[in-house]
Amino acid sequence: MNALATIEPLVLPDARRPTAMPPLPAWAASRIASVNVVWLNGKQVSQLPEAMILSDRDREIVASHASHLSKLLDQTPLMSAKAEAETLTIIAKMMQALPGARATEDSAEAKGEAYMAALDDVATWAVREAVRKWYRAESGPKFNYSWAPGPGDLRTIAKVAEAHVRYRADALNKIAFAVPLVEFSEEHRAEMLKKLAALPIGLASPISKEKAA
Repeated sequence: MNALATIEPLVLPDARRPTAMPPLPAWAASRIASVNVVWLNGKQVSQLPEAMILSDRDREIVASHASHLSKLLDQTPLMSAKAEAETLTIIAKMMQALPGARATEDSAEAKGEAYMAALDDVATWAVREAVRKWYRAESGPKFNYSWAPGPGDLRTIAKVAEAHVRYRADALNKIAFAVPLVEFSEEHRAEMLKKLAALPIGLASPISKEKAA
């Protein structure tokens, strides 16, 4: 039998704009909608109805796709000198494009350091997306887009961009490593209800009997 992920493959986003996420194939979307996460033996376990459990080959493909998405989140200044240089370039261009307080050379350097402190663990593509949204005034009414964003505000917007990729990776990992959901037949449920109904509910406890005496 051909793997589902071969018939309807998962598509990675464009590395330049990972937030423009391709739609999921129906087989993956239905499983993500059906997955149930529970605590078992002190850890979280994802469950799916047995009929929706992926084959070993599909599990491998889905887990690999999720891993590729997670690697996009590692493209941060802390993890890569290239990412650091790219983030600095994005910040420098933004500061030139948007008005702010008149800056001396020293204050411009201090601002750059403040932005890098706020963004050193954020993927470069997410920073780029955050600046793009700022230029387009697309991050909600609470911001004044006439001015450059503060380092904290830019971080907040960039983290939202990262969340789209993080959610997709987490959701795919859940279905890749899901175990079968324990399901009982209607006959079994009826038998359990019958046994429950037969329990001697409402009997007085020894303490209540002593008080009555």
